[in-house]
Amino acid sequence: MKRILSYFMHYYHHIFKKSGWFGSYSDWDKAAYEAKGYDEESIFRKVFEANIKVHKSAALYERDGLIFNQGDYSWELLTSLFLSSINNHNQLNVIDFGGSLGSTYIQHKPMIKYFDKISWNVIEQTHFVDAGIEHFTTDNLHFYHSLDQCLASNKCNIILLCSVLQYIDKPYTLLNEIIKTRVPFIYIERTLFNSDLTVTEDLITVQKVPKSIYKASYPCYLLSLKKFSDYMSDDYELISEFNGVNLHDIRVSSKGFLFKLKHDER
Repeated sequence: MKRILSYFMHYYHHIFKKSGWFGSYSDWDKAAYEAKGYDEESIFRKVFEANIKVHKSAALYERDGLIFNQGDYSWELLTSLFLSSINNHNQLNVIDFGGSLGSTYIQHKPMIKYFDKISWNVIEQTHFVDAGIEHFTTDNLHFYHSLDQCLASNKCNIILLCSVLQYIDKPYTLLNEIIKTRVPFIYIERTLFNSDLTVTEDLITVQKVPKSIYKASYPCYLLSLKKFSDYMSDDYELISEFNGVNLHDIRVSSKGFLFKLKHDER
């Protein structure tokens, strides 16, 4: 019965679904070759124009180029931000890796305005950083090209990785760079994992984005939860683990975590 169900879901997934996660590839380059890619410039323009509307108060916030006019907060994120500030004199100094043009900051701005001091620092691709510096920098929101550049002028108390790790070629290389910073807290959200918890290696797939967002497909990891947890456990203590949205795919689960540095002297 399980074999029949598995075959049916596989058939449905690949024949009828227009978006989601497809295939299994031996390496990132092969998945990238199979993916159709995306028009990087058109996606950037969509995100940029959505942020201009937010800047002009024609929308409340944006994500992935979509605009929203009703407040919506990640309470796990907000709890993590407040926790990270307890030993930091009620000051919030964030590194938001892959933070677009400040989407997460703007979305949660009404709830974090009570900190005595806020420094929200986005690390992104070159064209996002250049646009952010020119059009969206404020006293609280800043943009940087690299982790080293950001750390040269900031002593952050928490690093955010929201929907980042699954979309880069070498996620553990990035995690290693972040772990070496010895930042007190690491917050991870909307990260994709293989639903099979017995799997010990990461799965490489191709993700097709819903056309309602934009037309694109690109390589994507479904991380092994065991491998990821073991990797983090040497230096960081798991404070909280939570589930993300239901992605309606039996292979994929969305998860989030808050980690605290072990033996943090601050």
